[in-house]
Amino acid sequence: GLEDQTKSEHLCVQNLSKERASENELLRQITESERNQSDLKVLLTNLQGHILDGVCPVCGDDHGSKAELIRRIQRHTKNDPVAPVRAVLVATRERIKNLDVALVNAKQSQEGFRQQLTNIQVQKKLLSTEIQRFLDNLAKVTGNLELEIARIPDVISKELSKTQQELGALSREMKVS
Repeated sequence: GLEDQTKSEHLCVQNLSKERASENELLRQITESERNQSDLKVLLTNLQGHILDGVCPVCGDDHGSKAELIRRIQRHTKNDPVAPVRAVLVATRERIKNLDVALVNAKQSQEGFRQQLTNIQVQKKLLSTEIQRFLDNLAKVTGNLELEIARIPDVISKELSKTQQELGALSREMKVS
């Protein structure tokens, strides 16, 4: 019910917060790496000006020729060392998008539950009013009935007394005749 939806929303908010923090960290890493990569490219470009033959001035390995060494340096500068981090960033953003959708759905579901609860409360109030009206009418009917039942002995007594008087009158008439 509503409690489950509230827990679901809370969990979505927590996960969303974690994913956004992860996204910010990945963006920071990418920015830093791109800055470092840019600095590295400048250094490697400057380094190429110091290459005299196939021997690397940094590591001392012989690459055969100056052209081969420059080709290898350029190949390394074309590689994107941040590509794996970018892939993680894309996946993180997809999770954030899914969590945003789940959060919207949880809020809509909660609103639906709240609306149902409001409708139930209105129905309860209407039913309570109807029940009270019924009980009031029943009390009136029952009260009148009780009043009528309470009068029965008096009515019987009066009728008995009337009948006795009529019998007495008939008895006197019969004696007279």
